[in-house]
Amino acid sequence: MKYWKKFGRKEALYSLTGPLFFYLPIAFIIGYIFWPYFYYIKNEHFIVIGLFATWRYGWMLINYIRSIIYQKFRYPKLFKKAQDTWNSKQKPDHIYFIIPTYKEKAWITYEMLQKLLSAISGLSSQIKTTLVIESGSEKEDKLISHIIKAHPASKNIELILQRQQFGKRMAMGFALRAIARKYFSKGEDYNSVTFFMDGDTAISKNAVKDVLAFFMAFPKLAAITTNEVAYIASKSKWYRDWFNMKFGQRHIIFCSHSLSKRVLTLTGRFSAFRTCAIIDREFIESLENDYIFHPFWGKFKFLMGDDKTTWYQILKRKWDMLYLPNIICYSLESRGGNFLSVSIKLLLRWYGNTLRNTNRALKLGPHNVGGPFIWLAILDQKLSMWTALVGPLSVLFLSLKIDPVFFPIYIAWILIVRTIQLSIIAIGGHLVNIRTLPLMLYNQWIGALIKIWVNFHLAEQYWAKEGKQQKISPKPRPRLVRFLPNFAMIVSIIIFIWFILASEKILAWPDKDAIKVLRYRKLYAENYGVSPKNKDNAKILNKMIQNASAYTEIILPPGTIRIQEPITIDKPIKLTGKSKSETTIQADETFKGDALIKIAGKHQNTKVKLKKN
Repeated sequence: MKYWKKFGRKEALYSLTGPLFFYLPIAFIIGYIFWPYFYYIKNEHFIVIGLFATWRYGWMLINYIRSIIYQKFRYPKLFKKAQDTWNSKQKPDHIYFIIPTYKEKAWITYEMLQKLLSAISGLSSQIKTTLVIESGSEKEDKLISHIIKAHPASKNIELILQRQQFGKRMAMGFALRAIARKYFSKGEDYNSVTFFMDGDTAISKNAVKDVLAFFMAFPKLAAITTNEVAYIASKSKWYRDWFNMKFGQRHIIFCSHSLSKRVLTLTGRFSAFRTCAIIDREFIESLENDYIFHPFWGKFKFLMGDDKTTWYQILKRKWDMLYLPNIICYSLESRGGNFLSVSIKLLLRWYGNTLRNTNRALKLGPHNVGGPFIWLAILDQKLSMWTALVGPLSVLFLSLKIDPVFFPIYIAWILIVRTIQLSIIAIGGHLVNIRTLPLMLYNQWIGALIKIWVNFHLAEQYWAKEGKQQKISPKPRPRLVRFLPNFAMIVSIIIFIWFILASEKILAWPDKDAIKVLRYRKLYAENYGVSPKNKDNAKILNKMIQNASAYTEIILPPGTIRIQEPITIDKPIKLTGKSKSETTIQADETFKGDALIKIAGKHQNTKVKLKKN
């Protein structure tokens, strides 16, 4: 390849040696130095960290195990069946490509088309191909036409050029309508496939053939997405390594999800759909004009996120989806500028697209999304914005308030866990280096903060290209609700921080008894027969206490209340007088016992609070 070098698993494993020999020694040195001090810290401070860590790392471990099962056992069988089917059955008559490209650099367009045409040329001559390319200018049209006509595969290809005048979504909708007309005019072909490709994507030589084989082999399969590797034409090493890390983590998660015959994204880079599943009116209209309702923002349209719209439509129709880990597409990134600025803009866009779909996907229920695992995976997209911050915030507060030794121990833990994650990414065939670990922390912590902001500002959408950024904000709302998104976000953050502080005993929880005492149930003893005229009221009072629930106030009548045996209190009970008149409890001359009132408890840690007058 002219513009990138294809790395395999050996190169990825070799790239792991640097992080292993750099981070693990640091972790063990820190642990060795600080462990004696850490031993004396109360473990109760780690209860909350442990609970959230159990969820985060437990969920991560489950995904790793499922990923291994899919890659080593499930997928080889699926791939073999697909190849056998390709060799034994009749091929589809017609396939389609929808390729939106908007003012891409010439070398990117050239690489994209060359790789695509090379993949198409490997198919049978009986398979007709239609390319619907949505460009941004006449200059692009000429370049595209010239590249295609010059290629030997052009004889079997029909080219349709459309102009993106009303945005990417509308252009893709127009393309689908054109494909629908051709599909029905030629007669329905169940194995016909439509590929969605971005204009900055290059595919591997066998990608088209192998994808078609899967659709032929599995009739319930409606959508496929593939593995991604990034080629970054940028001077920023951080930007390049960030994408490598992102695609490495994506590979693991998608393998795990595919074990349930679902994925959480049908990426716009390169995805394929069974044509008959995406050419109905509802699907096309949702792609052109997708929107949701929100209590703060009302009804608003999606600017980007067409891949999330197609995913949701396939998901709610209960079609199968798969991730093909051995089919590679190359992301040809040519973004420039400062890494922090570019990455934050991309995270705003990606998280916005995700969270705008999360709530409506959850409403479908576990049964309709492929089972409880996939439903929990969708739910975790919302929970992760909070759970990702529990560890660092807890350790920060504990280090400042309790003991600074919490901080180095946490650093050692991070280095060990993240190095294990780096190893798993490298085993999956994606490059890592020393910068990958801090980028993982950046993605977790800064990404969580960005996701929190996006979650409360879903209608504000961002799109950036060639250094230019567009921002779509909602229409003006009534003044009364304009402040609600920021107010709700601030309140949520305060509650979250307070919960961590209280759980780590840096702040005290509200006194449970103090809250419950405000709602004591009142019982008037005279209604049950307690009276100064009785010689013995003890049996009545003890029976009342026995039958009463906790946090009950027993109000005694005024006068002298005589008893012949002790009153036993074994639960939170208040004994009070009815009015300002004096109420006295007095032992009768026949009293048996050594105390008027006995406080009893069933447990060693029973506490009795005496109220001062």
